[in-house]
Amino acid sequence: MDVASIKGMPLEDIDPSDQTRFVDWTLFEVFDRMRKERPVCYHKNTQYGPFWSITKYKDIMEAELDHKTFSSDAKYGGIWIKEQPQDTIRKSFMVADPPVHDEQRKVVNPIVSPFNLQRMEEFVRAETNDILDGLPLDTEIEWVDAMSVELTGRVLARLMDFPFEDRRLLTEWSDLVNLDLKVGGEITDEYKKYEALAPCGAYFRKLYEERKELPPQHDLVSMLAHASNTCNMNDQELRGMIILLMVGGNDTTRNTISGGAVALNEYPHEYEKLRANPALVESMVPEMIRWVSRSLTCAARHMRHGIQGREDQEGRQGHPLVHLGQPRRGDD
Repeated sequence: MDVASIKGMPLEDIDPSDQTRFVDWTLFEVFDRMRKERPVCYHKNTQYGPFWSITKYKDIMEAELDHKTFSSDAKYGGIWIKEQPQDTIRKSFMVADPPVHDEQRKVVNPIVSPFNLQRMEEFVRAETNDILDGLPLDTEIEWVDAMSVELTGRVLARLMDFPFEDRRLLTEWSDLVNLDLKVGGEITDEYKKYEALAPCGAYFRKLYEERKELPPQHDLVSMLAHASNTCNMNDQELRGMIILLMVGGNDTTRNTISGGAVALNEYPHEYEKLRANPALVESMVPEMIRWVSRSLTCAARHMRHGIQGREDQEGRQGHPLVHLGQPRRGDD
């Protein structure tokens, strides 16, 4: 669908969850129209069924902080637009409301504390330089695999104290979690995907039990193994927590490295500014994270009348409220 067609369509007939918009760059026209004309919009016919969408910063923050009205709890469908079979939902603090969300998140927060990130900086720089120094000169390379995936695997392995020689498993499992079931292949439903992730669950169950027998360390698996809120997780809970941390790290790091390289090539004048003033890296990194849009959507289920006092037009609770795009404070 081209920009002209989008301009002429009624908003309720546009499916803003269509991922191809992030490929053909029509997403900006869709989001601009929604923010200007209907920032809280009900969509009856989409690939995922009916849902509400919100696209402005203030509204998204209001929904994020109002857990009584907008629930991300797994029992109501979690953070996914598409309905998931309950017995395949990966339990974690991302699909839990307070107080469970806050208690479990507090366990892993130290890993991203300013102190720990400073402690990791030397390691990340060294690994980055090692990979770059090993790339061939004057030869076309597969940047995503050679740099983005490899560096992400090394950093995740360090954060989890995961066996370095098996680091590629982390990104492979992350790819499996994000697999689009519509692309074809052997994995065609959530149950087959859940089964395919069994080796991931078994691998981390072994590490988790081993860490319980050791003194507490600063890696993520040890933190989970020794915290009172996460030391007795069942298989579904452990798998969900590990996948959240693994995929979260993979999506942010890997996609930003890949998308950032694309951005600097598509906007060479910005690259020249960066070369002339390397201090701009500090502001470039968060800007790239926003530009790449590593997470396209995040959903919650509304349990009562919600944003701007609007009721579900069909009179049904539980339709997803989907946060779309990467809104900024200036959107209002």
